[in-house]
Amino acid sequence: MGRVQNVSKGGLCLISPQPMARSCLVRCEIGVPELPVTIPTLMQVRWTRKQSLQADTYLTGLQFLL
Repeated sequence: MGRVQNVSKGGLCLISPQPMARSCLVRCEIGVPELPVTIPTLMQVRWTRKQSLQADTYLTGLQFLL
């Protein structure tokens, strides 16, 4: 579970309370506030690092696979 910081056509940056293993495959459901449904997608973890601005949170770069 996490919060999307930004999205591009190639992937997104996620803020989460736990780190994710590099190269791990992740099934995601992206929620859009204006829509009653979520968008399912498969993503791959490209990088993870501890966020310096908020304690106990991590930034993770995810690449869209589908």
